[in-house]
Order: sequence, then structure tokens, then C-alpha cells
Amino acid sequence: MQALAIDCSGGRESPVDSDGTESIIDGLDEDCLLLAKIDDRLQPVILFDWDDTLLASTDLSFYGYRIDSDERFAGPVEEALRALEASVLELLDLALESGQVYIVTNSEAGWVEMSARRFLPSVVRLLDKITVISARSIYERDFPGCPSAWKLQAFMQMTDLFRGRTVVSLGDSYVEREAIYAATSVTYDSRTVSVKFLERPSLAQLRIQIDLIKQAHLWTYLCDPETDLDLMLVTDPQASSANFIVASTV
Repeated sequence: MQALAIDCSGGRESPVDSDGTESIIDGLDEDCLLLAKIDDRLQPVILFDWDDTLLASTDLSFYGYRIDSDERFAGPVEEALRALEASVLELLDLALESGQVYIVTNSEAGWVEMSARRFLPSVVRLLDKITVISARSIYERDFPGCPSAWKLQAFMQMTDLFRGRTVVSLGDSYVEREAIYAATSVTYDSRTVSVKFLERPSLAQLRIQIDLIKQAHLWTYLCDPETDLDLMLVTDPQASSANFIVASTV
């Protein structure tokens, strides 16, 4: 495993022809629209897992917090949740500016929206702009008790979307990595970026990981790589406090 040395510092008016027509400008506008469509097809596809990738579900469950309860959060938990919420908002805003964004989860349909309302309410407004796919609800009947197959089948259904694009997959499980590489292997012309988060992170650990990922230079590197990237976030052994570095699995 190698640590990567990545620097993370930081309408016009239309002229009218002499005969009163705008045929040339119209033609230019059509070309611009065509270029916009081509550019849209070249945008990266960004795939997020939800639990323990954008929401620290395991940690919240450990402390007994449920989505069907109105129990108030303890002071430190409330503070950590609001900090995480702010980081998730910034990351999703950045992702939406960069490409087409999907949340593909092995949780049941509705879980993402309900858990967001309970724990990350400010994130709910962004979910209207993101396609949320419950792989479990779609594929559990065909593949009972096999979560890895659910995620794989969900990604395989997206292969036409992946063709010719950079596909960025972010999740805490090796399931994401294996599924995304299997799916993009049949597209031939995709560049695949897999970023594995820490499994079962605390609220603070998840926020730190997200803050690292959304740093400008690193995010640009992930969305426009020169080759496939297989990365994971690991704790920095040289840091005096909780911190993460990006490491290559190669």
C-alpha cells in the first residue's frame, strides 16, 4: 500500500444581421447547445453509498438513536451531527457541480430520505437533485441474503451510463469496490475511481474523511484522473490526532 502525495492546500446580447435576421447567431446557439449536451455526457458519474459513507449509521445505532424516535440528541452528539451535516452538504453540492450524482444503497427504499430527515435535515433538499437507488429493494428477491449481489446488479444496470466516462465510487465497504470494477470492466472505455472509506466510523471520523475528500485539489484529481484509481482512506500513523491519508491499494 502506498500513500499518495497529493497537494490538498488549498449572457451576452445577440447582434442582428443587416437584413434583420439572426441566422448566424441561431446556428451558433445550436452548436453551443450541442456542445453542452456533449459536455454533459462527458461529466463523471459519482456514486455514493449512504450508511457509514454519508451518514454514520453504525455509530448512531450504537448510541441507541433511531429514525422512528423524537428523542433529543445528547449535546456532543448534536454538535457532531451538525458538523457532519455541514460537511455532507458541501460534498454533495460539490458533486452536483461536477457530474451526475447517485446514492446507491443496500438499505431498503425510503431509508435514505427518512434517516436524512432525522439526522441530517439540511441534506434533504439536495436529495431531490440526486437519484437514490435501493439495490436491496430491487434485487433482494432474486438474490436473498446476498448484499454484494444487490449492489453489483444495481451497478450493472448503469453500464450504459458509464461508457466513456469517469466513474467515481465512494463507500465504506469492499462491496462497492468489487461491484464497480465488475460493472466498468464491461464498458472498456470508462475510467474507474474507487475510494474506500473507513468501516463503522464515528461521527467525527466520518466528518474528517469527508472534509479530506472535498478538498479542491483532491476532488479534481478524483473526477479527472489519467487512469483508474483504487484508493482507500486510512488513519495517519504520524498524526497526533485523528486524521486520515489517501492511500493506493496497489
